[in-house]
Amino acid sequence: MIQKMLLKYAYNDLRSHKWDTSFFEQEIIHYLMDIEDNIPKENVTVLAVNISPVPDAVFGNLKLRWCKDPILYANSTVRNVDYETGQIYLNENVEKEKFPDLRVSYLFKFNSVQFLLLCWDKSSDKIEQNNIVLECQYPYCMLKAGNTTVTLAKCTDEFNYHHFEHIHVRWDGLFEVAVMRKYASGGNFKYKDEYEKKWDEEEQKIIDEHPRGKR
Repeated sequence: MIQKMLLKYAYNDLRSHKWDTSFFEQEIIHYLMDIEDNIPKENVTVLAVNISPVPDAVFGNLKLRWCKDPILYANSTVRNVDYETGQIYLNENVEKEKFPDLRVSYLFKFNSVQFLLLCWDKSSDKIEQNNIVLECQYPYCMLKAGNTTVTLAKCTDEFNYHHFEHIHVRWDGLFEVAVMRKYASGGNFKYKDEYEKKWDEEEQKIIDEHPRGKR
């Protein structure tokens, strides 16, 4: 159901922008339209991760976001961290991971859950290899046919918190930097709590000024 749902979203987005929809040939269209067709497509990969819910004060009430062709990094964005000074040294040449025979890719965010959708050429012999790289390299859980339950890892760093379309590798140093800063602050998020309280007050003010009609 999740695979079919994400494929429908991707297909509609491609059509609305008049982009290439050639991946969605007759078999895929039948899969999307027929409620009885519930066999997942082997050339479509879905991965998921649990992220820290972004406070409404940051992006307003934007609960749903998506983008075409997310950037999957091939290496860590952080080269080194000086633990004595706290200085962070960034990698200057972080390359984008290139997956052979990738036809369509999308990233979807539904509040605190994020999904990666990757569609491969049906005739490709690289799908299994690509899936192994995805599982090993990124902090996402692959949703596989036959699995009825899955435990999602939690993954958010300081960069993709605001740029969700950037997918960092499991060993990216920014994850460690975030933990260091949390411990340095004593785990007390005073200012975060303050601006969230201010946002709640502002949101209530907007509701009072623009009440919805009763149905």
